[in-house]
Amino acid sequence: MSNNLTSTDLSEIFKALGHPTKIAIFDYMMQVTDFYKETIEPVVPTLVATELGFTVPQVGACMKRMSEVGLLTRKVSGRYVFYEIDKDILSTLEEYFKL
Repeated sequence: MSNNLTSTDLSEIFKALGHPTKIAIFDYMMQVTDFYKETIEPVVPTLVATELGFTVPQVGACMKRMSEVGLLTRKVSGRYVFYEIDKDILSTLEEYFKL
């Protein structure tokens, strides 16, 4: 595997995206991310749930799982949990899937 991703890593990433709800959440995160900025504005699950029509617990659980496999970064501040796209893993996946 290239760029330090093992077959197990890839399997876990695909599992973390293995449901239409999870794909919708990740797609939303990609849409609100400006990859040309130095910093990325973190997003709370409540915002994603409101925008997509899912429940907050459902979105929170999906986003937590995505952070566990490295697709999102997770930061806790008081009662809030903020998520953002991990640019490094996306670059690694892009490089892996180049044909």
